[in-house]
Amino acid sequence: KRNTEMRIAQQLITTVLRSDHDYDLKIGPSELNTLMLRLQSQDHDFEFNRENFLKIVGNAQQPVPIEKIMQVIRNLKDDSMPAKMNVFNIKMESLISTTKALCSDGDTTSNSVTTSPVDMEAKKTSTKKKKKSFFGR
Repeated sequence: KRNTEMRIAQQLITTVLRSDHDYDLKIGPSELNTLMLRLQSQDHDFEFNRENFLKIVGNAQQPVPIEKIMQVIRNLKDDSMPAKMNVFNIKMESLISTTKALCSDGDTTSNSVTTSPVDMEAKKTSTKKKKKSFFGR
């Protein structure tokens, strides 16, 4: 779960910085709409709540300062936040199936999961083709 959260945060920050063409640390309305469409339109291991996102960033018709995006990331990392208020809800079934696939390694004799999250991530990146970013970059 933490790995997915960190990946979402990294992608958000990267996309905002790439979209900031005038280097004022704000994302304009068209870039913000593109970002929201990308978050909604692709099959991810999370669900994106556009309404909660807009509650945090405010008026989508005005440039959004990067501080508002940081608030979105804080929302992502806040485990005490009720699910209905989250901008991102991690799909646990997706994480479970990924973990099982990473831990199976073709070993049918072991039923226990002993692989550390770091080892699982290393294995994941070495055995799978690099996926295209969900922001299309």
